[in-house]
Amino acid sequence: MFTGLQNTHSQDKLLTIQDPDTFLFHFPNLRYANGRRLCYLCFQVERDHCSCDDGDWGVFRNKPAQHAEVRLLKRIQSWELGSELPYEVTCFQSWSPCCNCAKQLARFLEENKHVTLSIFASRLHTMEDYEEGLRILRSAGAHIAIMTSQDFEHCWDTSVDNHGNPFQPWNTLVSQSQKLSEKLKVILKVMDLPPLCLPCPPPKCTLGLHRPL
Repeated sequence: MFTGLQNTHSQDKLLTIQDPDTFLFHFPNLRYANGRRLCYLCFQVERDHCSCDDGDWGVFRNKPAQHAEVRLLKRIQSWELGSELPYEVTCFQSWSPCCNCAKQLARFLEENKHVTLSIFASRLHTMEDYEEGLRILRSAGAHIAIMTSQDFEHCWDTSVDNHGNPFQPWNTLVSQSQKLSEKLKVILKVMDLPPLCLPCPPPKCTLGLHRPL
């Protein structure tokens, strides 16, 4: 069983798939992300050689008193999964974790060695000792990277109700991604970040849009 969190799941609602306008407003890696205070987190859990069950994927966003990362940890805790087999958790986030959330994620990884966490962030959260939090999270074994064009496209294809429309990158996507990647390298004090493999696509939701509470 996963450890390190009290099971307070109590049917926490999650968004199973995003509408395009939400994604295109909150996820672009703009230099000035005015009005985009919410963090949207698309997650996928891989187990049993890439088989995806209901509840293994979805989207969380911040609540007034609870960040998206904490909501995800509580969701995983509620599954009461054993530690006999490894699990891979992949997150695509509009913002990187804040210092407090990074520390909670690090503590979870330290107490659940069978879990691998990969975080792809669109933008860097730059408040309240965020650099320290990211370094602690990296030291706990998490893989952290800035989203590239391929990552945005993967998120668009797997977590957005895109009606079959292809992903259209914005003009500054590549240049801004490169700038943020260099900044992240300095924060983590490493020369090169290892490449991260994208997870297997989850099944498309067939129930329509479910909006978060």
